Amino acid sequence: ICITHLPQIAALADSHDLIVKTEQGGRTYTRVIELDRQGRRMELARLHGGENISELTLASAEEQLCAADKYKAEVK
Repeated sequence: ICITHLPQIAALADSHDLIVKTEQGGRTYTRVIELDRQGRRMELARLHGGENISELTLASAEEQLCAADKYKAEVK
């Protein structure tokens, strides 16, 4: 398990979970959401650009995922 806020590291993951913390009634709750390819793309874009997700950050995230897939295939 690797916990990171770096999109370059997150893109290399074999699986990607999003940890979401919320507060309700003075209590903190944590949810773990397993991301599919589209979810990974959105999360990498968010890590790159914050809440301002644009077509450019989405394209960058997809490029990063493809580069990570290619690298992992080469080292196997």
